[in-house]
Amino acid sequence: MQRQTIKNIITILILAEIILSLYLVFIPEKQLCVSGFSCGEVQNSVYAQIFGIKLSYFGILAFSLLFIINAITLYTEHKGFKHTLRAMILLGSLFASYFLFIQFFILHKLCSSCLAVDTLMLIILLISIYEYKKYR
Repeated sequence: MQRQTIKNIITILILAEIILSLYLVFIPEKQLCVSGFSCGEVQNSVYAQIFGIKLSYFGILAFSLLFIINAITLYTEHKGFKHTLRAMILLGSLFASYFLFIQFFILHKLCSSCLAVDTLMLIILLISIYEYKKYR
């Protein structure tokens, strides 16, 4: 797979993250929840907010910033932006892993939309690692 193709895939996945986060903010959880999941319980739990702000708002901000940094790296060879992008992807993946842990092992309830956001972040990490190892 060519480097540009990999970068385009990462860009598309980051856009999907932004769209899913926007849906989580503006669409009621019942409309986004796949049957059999407990989206309302997860999204209204004590773990769904930081400083009284819904995690979805942080998601919109973080994924938008990630998109901007990613776009800059598409058009420049500046190593600082590449390092920043990798650090942001790693940090986002750590948060995604933490949120998955909370759903599976603390709440024992799953939100289909939240699973999608967190899984996409981990996929972005894996693709980023592949790209780094292949083209370093």
